[in-house]
Amino acid sequence: GHIQDNIDEIDTSTTYRQPTQLFHNERGRFSDVSAGSGPALARPLVGRGLAVGDFDNDGKVDALVVDSEGTPLLLHNDSPHPGHWLSLTLIGTRSNRDGYGALVTVTAGGLTQTRLCHADGSYLSSSDKRVHVGLGAAASAQAVTVRWPSGRVDAFQHVAADRFYTLREGGKLMPTPH
Repeated sequence: GHIQDNIDEIDTSTTYRQPTQLFHNERGRFSDVSAGSGPALARPLVGRGLAVGDFDNDGKVDALVVDSEGTPLLLHNDSPHPGHWLSLTLIGTRSNRDGYGALVTVTAGGLTQTRLCHADGSYLSSSDKRVHVGLGAAASAQAVTVRWPSGRVDAFQHVAADRFYTLREGGKLMPTPH
């Protein structure tokens, strides 16, 4: 909160709570979709942390906003967009156990995307360590490459979409039930 707990009583012209904003990324162009995303986003809060991940394992990334003055705000992604995806859990053997620092490159539908395996990202928050990649209309990834911190490279072809996978460094890409 504010350094003065009763700032609203002392100075009504000073505000520090703000509405939560949500943006939609369409190939690098962002549009504010807050107004159409439900009443929870209209509630002003003092957001101090953000954790993202697929909290309900439905293939869509959700977000948890930490309100320093109240309860956390879970933004459950129930969007109707039918895009495909894949999610990877990395297990290091020569690299660190969680695969942090590994670069995952996925090619699907003519687009190549690179993701870094990490769980950090926001103030006092830890996000899902799984690497989630949206594939759009592509029903599979043509190529998935993992460059581990140890220097090892694991590569796979024709990886089916809409699935969770586990990869042990140097091993096979294994479907994981969720």
